[in-house]
Amino acid sequence: MTFKRLLKACSTGQNEVGKLRDRTQTKGCSGRIFSIVNDTPPAIDFAMHREMDAILYFLEIKNLVSKNQQSSIDRIVDEERKHFSLLSQMRKNFAETSSLRKEP
Repeated sequence: MTFKRLLKACSTGQNEVGKLRDRTQTKGCSGRIFSIVNDTPPAIDFAMHREMDAILYFLEIKNLVSKNQQSSIDRIVDEERKHFSLLSQMRKNFAETSSLRKEP
């Protein structure tokens, strides 16, 4: 499942967490993560943390590669930042729509 497909599914209200859990378990993943990520807000938070991990990782890697490879690392970091921004907006939108559903 691509990031854009998951983003679209979450923004349309589809619950892709269960489908993603099933898919990863059939591919041999442990599924321990999904014991705590069983709803949209925790899934978004989890994804945001992974994006931050990726950003930090690539920023550290950048110091270890040659100068002519650093622009590639910069492009990866920029892409990860876009993902983080999209997830942040998704979390905000989800919180707003959730609060609207709870109002009488």
